[in-house]
Amino acid sequence: MIYAAILAGGIGKRMERYSIPKQFIMLSGKPVIVRTLEKFVSVDRFDRIYIAVHKDWITHMEELLEAFFSSEQRQRIRVIEGGKERLDSFTNVMDAAIAEFGEHDDDILICHDSVRPFVREQMINDCIDATLETGLALTVVPTTDTIHVSHDNEFIDGALDRRGLYNGQNPSGFNLKLLEGTLKGFTEEEKREVTGTTQLMLKCGFEFKIVRGHTSNFKITTDNDIDVAERMLKEDHEDRKISLLDCTLRDGGIVLNFDYGLPRMQSIKNTLEKSGVDYIECGYIDEKKGSPEGRTCFNNEVSIEKTLLTSGKKPGVKYLAMIDYGTFDVTRLQPRSENGIDGIRLAFHKEHWRESIEWGKTILEKGYDLFIQPMVTKRYSDEEYCQLIRICNEELAAAKGFYVVDSFGQMDSAMLTHFLELADANVAPNMLLGFHAHNNRQLAFSNAKTFLAFPMHHDRMLDASIMGMGKGAGNLCTELIEEVLNTEGKNYDSTVVYDAISEYFAEQQKKTPWGYSLDYYLSSLYSCTPSYIKIFTADERVTTDVLIEMLKNMPEEKKAACDRKFAAEYLKQYIDTSSLKNQD
Repeated sequence: MIYAAILAGGIGKRMERYSIPKQFIMLSGKPVIVRTLEKFVSVDRFDRIYIAVHKDWITHMEELLEAFFSSEQRQRIRVIEGGKERLDSFTNVMDAAIAEFGEHDDDILICHDSVRPFVREQMINDCIDATLETGLALTVVPTTDTIHVSHDNEFIDGALDRRGLYNGQNPSGFNLKLLEGTLKGFTEEEKREVTGTTQLMLKCGFEFKIVRGHTSNFKITTDNDIDVAERMLKEDHEDRKISLLDCTLRDGGIVLNFDYGLPRMQSIKNTLEKSGVDYIECGYIDEKKGSPEGRTCFNNEVSIEKTLLTSGKKPGVKYLAMIDYGTFDVTRLQPRSENGIDGIRLAFHKEHWRESIEWGKTILEKGYDLFIQPMVTKRYSDEEYCQLIRICNEELAAAKGFYVVDSFGQMDSAMLTHFLELADANVAPNMLLGFHAHNNRQLAFSNAKTFLAFPMHHDRMLDASIMGMGKGAGNLCTELIEEVLNTEGKNYDSTVVYDAISEYFAEQQKKTPWGYSLDYYLSSLYSCTPSYIKIFTADERVTTDVLIEMLKNMPEEKKAACDRKFAAEYLKQYIDTSSLKNQD
């Protein structure tokens, strides 16, 4: 049997900026220990991986396993209580392995520090091989600094020959039976005189087979080490592809109840094709509210093919549609066809993410590209968001993309960066990462630039619409972001978009306004859909101060999606209560 011991029992005090043990500090979206553990989980030679954790942090560690690792991966992992000293934690792991599986002559235990996240898989395998061969192995790097000697602690009086000197690292490997027998020969007092298992074995005269380490496999101990680790992760990315999706037909269509009419729909499609956008979102698919023609809310995907796409599809452009969970029976989708839409963006609220994954499976089975859109991303805790990503990685592994969605335009640069760190660290590498912004706080453009500047390991996709046309406060403007993307090597033609603005969109905005307003800012401020504000302010008794009080006191579970029945009852209750107070 081959076991791993990840030692995480310490609660080190050398970090000044952090109040938690260093192994649990977030490093570009993941705790340090998770990054370390991922390296060991990727080595399928381990029969069991034990994590020795301080008793006060066992529950937190188990929550991290739930959030970052699949059920299959967790089957090989055990969390046990660490000891007071490093050697105690190591002994606890050894005892746990023997208690669970018994003891055999060729059992080995590979030990590693939880705060060495840059260990390479090759080092782990080399350590396993060396331990199986010789019984003991240690990862080291040659000493490069000159080692000076002082015999009185005041003056340097010599220097050691660097030849044959090594700096110790981890992993280290031990034959389990040899280790157990050696430990039994030491008293508890004698054990306290050594700093770890390696020193104890050396004290007994044993030799360790050398495993070649690397300077990048350093132990995170200080605040500066965290800074270095962050830079290493940020520099370890390649230039990634950037794509632009235009959602004028879909999101912009909301402004005028999707009633563009086919000639205008074709005109917008033609403008976007000439402009060179990479994806065109054709509209919604909604079996109750959709229509067979003339509108960009379609009753099914076949209607898109028979109307909007009759003018053909430009090579190199992908044509998508959006389905909100609960608005269309996806089992009724026809298999993907050459002349129809290429993919579907599946949007869902937090309450329905599990059911939505089943929908996603059906969409993939029909042959469509799938893009996962968790609406109001801000509502997810870090643990919930990582769990969603992990399950999507497992069950929707063929999906093309995963999004950060700022549904109410609430995110600033710091919040967006945080979610990007989580997504970039956890979303499967075959999926692109997308961002959909809203302009409730006038931050769509600046957040888009934050998104583009983020050192991402995934291909990226940005949503935009002409003049920001969209529900409420609107979206990122296609014509603005195209020019930014052109400076990054793209070749979009914005002049055709300018022409379309002059010919149609500027005038349409006067007829059906969209963009920043106090109402949409308030919806962002109080984390609710702007549809409620429209309903409430239609009553002349709802002044601005009344509206704010209503939004403040609205139940959290009702805010994300508009429930018109609830809105009517809530309004009546509030007005009636206010009237009684005035009478008193």
